[in-house]
Amino acid sequence: RGGRRARSKFETLTPLLLRCPQFKVMELFDEESLLGDSNAKPIKVVPEMLDYAFVEKCKSADEIRAILQSLKSGEYGRYPDLENTTRAKLIELLPEQEKKKIHAISAKSSVSDVSMEREILQDWLGGLTDASEEFAA
Repeated sequence: RGGRRARSKFETLTPLLLRCPQFKVMELFDEESLLGDSNAKPIKVVPEMLDYAFVEKCKSADEIRAILQSLKSGEYGRYPDLENTTRAKLIELLPEQEKKKIHAISAKSSVSDVSMEREILQDWLGGLTDASEEFAA
């Protein structure tokens, strides 16, 4: 076939794994956890609430959650630093169990962890190839 060798399953999957790193998936889940846990009635966010001093003084997780949702929506503009400050404040106000969950979800894998998981995946794919060759014979 024009001198091209067939790609192994691992070679086929590797680019997909590299395009979808674990931390991006976890960041999305982390945001959903922070923004989606409120059972309280909706809070109207006014521009005066989008202020570092207001965020720092605020003691209501529901208000902070509403502010974070407003910042993420871009309704009043984009303020990445204020968004990060608000996210940190919300985590600070969450119950201990929720804090632990958020920190566990957002933890990044070490290089050695990723390397080990890639080896495990490669071994697994090799086993699949061996098994499919056995069945084909």
